[in-house]
Amino acid sequence: MIEYLDLVDEQDNVIGSEDRNIIYKKGLKNYRTVNILIINDENKVLVQKRTADRRVFPNRYDFSAAGHLDVGEDYNTAAYRELKEELGIETSLDELMYFNPNKHNVNSFKKLFIGKWNGEFRYDESAVKGIEFLTKDEILNLMKNNNELFVPDYYFVFKYINDYNLI
Repeated sequence: MIEYLDLVDEQDNVIGSEDRNIIYKKGLKNYRTVNILIINDENKVLVQKRTADRRVFPNRYDFSAAGHLDVGEDYNTAAYRELKEELGIETSLDELMYFNPNKHNVNSFKKLFIGKWNGEFRYDESAVKGIEFLTKDEILNLMKNNNELFVPDYYFVFKYINDYNLI
């Protein structure tokens, strides 16, 4: 099945759509994604480990949940959809940051959301190998010691939110 994504201009306005595979093959950055950080009451961050058969960045740590916006979908709707699909939870989310690939070192236009959760997860085992809560220092140490342990955007985004003490 072909998955189409909206293409956007430099101001993040939709200008068309394209096959996701073609977007990746051409290295385009003018599409939209969401990233979600789930924090527990101990102020630890949930990270997920991607499965070995993922199309891109297999076996890497990733945001608590993440994904592309479907054609015609807005960032908020996509964030709640990804949270439900990947972790099996529903909780309120707040927009934390907006990143533009023309201004930030990220692979797409993206919004980062944050939410709280202390309950059980029912994650998608076909996409997620496992999940765990880590402290900010544990994440920073892992990032410092291996530049291929996390998906590429995680390094920039997490360092950015840590530098500005956003979580």
